Amino acid sequence: MTRNVIRHLLMALILMLAGCGGGSMSPASDTGVQLAPVTATTDLDAGDFTQGLPAPAEIDRQLSAVDDMERLMFGTNFEPLLPFRNSSGSIFTPNWGEPADGLALAAYACYRYGFQSGSYEGDARFRLQWGFEPTDLSNVYVGLADFNMDRWQWFPCGAEGFNAGDVEPFLSGKGEIIMCVLLLGTDPAILDYALLGDNLAPHVNISTDLEADPLMNIAPRLVSIDASTSYSFGGEIVGFDFDWTGNGTWDKLDDPNGQVLHEYSAGNYTLRVRVTESSGLQSVEELAFTIVPDFNPQPSAVINADLLSGSAPLTVMVDALGSSDPDGFITKYEYDIDNDGVFELQLEDADAVPVTLSNYGDNKVVLRVTDNFFATDTAELTVNLDSGWYQSVVDPSVSLADRVDMAVIGSGPDARPAVVYSSYTESELRYCQALSFSGNVWGSIRKPAGPGAEVGSRPSPAVAYMGLYDTPIVSYIGKAANNQECLFIVRGNNGASSTWQTPIQVSTDKVENDTDIIVLNNLAAVATVRYPGSQVNTEISYYQALNETATSWSTARTVRPVQPGLDYFDLSLLPYENGLFDRPMLSYVSGYNDGIHNLYTTRSTNADGTAWEAQVDHGQLLAHSTDLKTINGNPAAVAGSHVPDGQLGYLRSVDEKATGWQGSLQQIGAGGYCSLMEWDGRPCVAYYDENSGGLMLICAENAEGSSWSEAIPVDTSTARGEYCSSVVVNNVPVICYADKGLKRLLAASWRNS
Repeated sequence: MTRNVIRHLLMALILMLAGCGGGSMSPASDTGVQLAPVTATTDLDAGDFTQGLPAPAEIDRQLSAVDDMERLMFGTNFEPLLPFRNSSGSIFTPNWGEPADGLALAAYACYRYGFQSGSYEGDARFRLQWGFEPTDLSNVYVGLADFNMDRWQWFPCGAEGFNAGDVEPFLSGKGEIIMCVLLLGTDPAILDYALLGDNLAPHVNISTDLEADPLMNIAPRLVSIDASTSYSFGGEIVGFDFDWTGNGTWDKLDDPNGQVLHEYSAGNYTLRVRVTESSGLQSVEELAFTIVPDFNPQPSAVINADLLSGSAPLTVMVDALGSSDPDGFITKYEYDIDNDGVFELQLEDADAVPVTLSNYGDNKVVLRVTDNFFATDTAELTVNLDSGWYQSVVDPSVSLADRVDMAVIGSGPDARPAVVYSSYTESELRYCQALSFSGNVWGSIRKPAGPGAEVGSRPSPAVAYMGLYDTPIVSYIGKAANNQECLFIVRGNNGASSTWQTPIQVSTDKVENDTDIIVLNNLAAVATVRYPGSQVNTEISYYQALNETATSWSTARTVRPVQPGLDYFDLSLLPYENGLFDRPMLSYVSGYNDGIHNLYTTRSTNADGTAWEAQVDHGQLLAHSTDLKTINGNPAAVAGSHVPDGQLGYLRSVDEKATGWQGSLQQIGAGGYCSLMEWDGRPCVAYYDENSGGLMLICAENAEGSSWSEAIPVDTSTARGEYCSSVVVNNVPVICYADKGLKRLLAASWRNS
């Protein structure tokens, strides 16, 4: 905005104020004063005023509509991109005494009317409703931006408002109206709203003295009905009409205050209230409620299914068609699919619906019906599956708040699943192995870091198998002697993991989040997200053991450097085949904390991880976690997010060296805490679905993962499924996950009869 424009507009306002004679104003026409624009250079210094109004042409050019309030504009919805003075929200606090005070001591704010539902074709009529009214309404003016003449037109705005007539000059090229409320004098005021055009239909509020517990509203019931808090914009409420039962007949007309009593017998009612305002506009609001009889026989629930046995996953059609109510009707049919006391399906009819069952053995499905007077009844049936998921308890008492990681320890018939995790309340590292490959029974809880060792705020433990010694090795973020959160590793002394070596501190810099550990070429290797030196942003670092016993480690090798503002959310490490020696590669999710992040992969150019190729960007995804595994010989990656509407994506490389990728990231579902595995020759992903609230498994229909089947439930009981990790042991998938409700670590493994 130029200095001359500010001078021009401020001078126009000063001239208007001078013509007011200390607050009064004689309009130059029936609709208001139309001041000629000041075109000559004046001696007025615009610097005398720190605020000014821009020319209408500049408003149209510089700003865009931001408000959808149509003809109603609340005082708090002023346009912050236009000048305002001595006003805060809807509060105006002027200290203006005479025209010489100029605008600096007046109070004003501008408002923008945008019409997205169509073109406004009424008059430019405005009325102001004050919550705290100015003492002298002759001090109130409204300015309208005239886009035809490129100037402001000013109008006195008393109790009845004003009508500037044809709205066309005041419509911008975008069809908007810009108005400015100006208050002179010294008395503060609060603006409730500004109304353009005619009155709005009234807003109806209905309240009653009915009890919140519907079973307490017993017939006969005298109900106090209150609609007196209904209100109108631009007019006054003049009458209330009542339809007691919602049958279309107005039983009480023209009640003056909206407060009535009516006695109801037992039944289901829809009360209707019609409110009329002073210009004749009306609105109707409804309130449904039930008055219950003093005795109500309960309904009868009957559940049926088309199948009572089969193999998982089994889709069963269940219905409640045999249910009935002796004295009324059933209003709600609910099904608890996993027998956890939570009714996942809530329906209004008894027709058959599909439910998918996948637990080994007996699957109980419970039906609950509710009648029109809130009485309930339940019925259940059992579907027996000869295959499916079998849940077992790994740790009966642990508060989980961070990732869980699994590995296969041993080989052949001696292989068994193992899991590492941390207890949030005890701030300790824990480890457990199953007693057999099936993962049905678990051994003792071990504490690899030793007594008194404290993990970091986000321990992010990971576990791998050292085949050369038949022992597990764990990476985690722990607290060093100086209380700094650093990277540690700890190794088991034997395959049973009954004892552990002393933890080794690998890094001295602060580690932010996430670790992953692998063994390649008989050397352990770890990747993590850390703060290098005094940096305030993180990098991805790689460490490799300098000997096969993992007692000596390299310094940090940078995989991805620090980038200002960039966050790394999760990573996964994998060895890939490259001739005589395997090399490390990484998948990771990074972004700028705006919710949408990118999945990347990168490969080391050598077996030591001292140099890395340029990252490969696989596209944006609403994701926070990733997993990288070998699927049918080729590296493959999955990424997902546990937040509502988080996306789950998959892609696989074209060869065992990951020299290219099979197309772009394919969205296969919605969920996070994703864990990738190969089961029965196909890629499968275990994940937590925030939307359905449970642990799910989705598997591809082929080895490449180019098409996918529908996801099947693993455990959808309340508060279960987060922080999941999976392995496949002798073609048996095992998934560990949190039970946050009962504070346990659970395992689900696949069983066949």
